[in-house]
Amino acid sequence: MKIIISSQGGNLDSAVDPRFGRAAQFILYDTETASYETISNAQSLDAAQGAGIKAAETISRLGAQVLITGHCGPKAFETLKAAGIQTSLHYPPAHRFTYYQERFGKIDLPRTEALRKEIAGYQDEIQKEVIAHIAESKKIMNPDQQKRFIELLRASSDKGRAHSPFTKN
Repeated sequence: MKIIISSQGGNLDSAVDPRFGRAAQFILYDTETASYETISNAQSLDAAQGAGIKAAETISRLGAQVLITGHCGPKAFETLKAAGIQTSLHYPPAHRFTYYQERFGKIDLPRTEALRKEIAGYQDEIQKEVIAHIAESKKIMNPDQQKRFIELLRASSDKGRAHSPFTKN
């Protein structure tokens, strides 16, 4: 199985990048060979829009079956879903991934599932509010102000560091 991780660095000790479409690179980990390679996401970094869709197309071409990331926009999520790529966002219900089910069988974790649904509902509401706020803010900004606003959003998302899925923190 091939797993893609949006990464803040180029190795397995790197933290997960919370941004999918704007992650600098991805780690492509092959569970069959226990090997990995670093994949550049440079084509999406400066895209005015559609960065997530471009990134989703890239990882689909690489044959990824699972994505681990911090955030994924709705259009990118739909692109990933259409490509059959299982996606883990924020709170990963990893026991539901094919990789784990093939190795450990189907596991019933009702409390985990209830919490996942609750968190997903909060995430959806927060995402809708953020998107609406950004859309309204762009209406009153000139292009230079919009560019600076996006830079500030990116900088603020860089401050929160997630853990690496391969190391103990």
